[in-house]
Amino acid sequence: AGSSRKQANWRFKIWSFINQVFAAPSCIQQGAKDCKVLRERIGISANYLNILCQRYFEMNANAFISKEVINVIIVELLSAGRTVKEIAVEFNFNDLSGFSNYFKRHTGLSPREFLSLQE
Repeated sequence: AGSSRKQANWRFKIWSFINQVFAAPSCIQQGAKDCKVLRERIGISANYLNILCQRYFEMNANAFISKEVINVIIVELLSAGRTVKEIAVEFNFNDLSGFSNYFKRHTGLSPREFLSLQE
């Protein structure tokens, strides 16, 4: 019983942090695009974070965080009234090219291609 309670506690910690971070794009600006921020917040090693993400989300920690960041970016892209460049700045990318490359690496489409498919 103690072991399953401990697992549930870790799962809750990860999801709680993820919900806090990915609820607001401004949190992603502060460096939450990598595992280090998540590890430091919940107080575990990189290896253990990967084990937990693999167990609970069936992907490594980097893939899980990238997936969540992309999900937030997609919501922002679909929100009318802002340019791709404005969104790139909001998510703390140094330039539009870096943002587009990050988005394309994870979705297979550039932000503009993605948006054109939504019309």
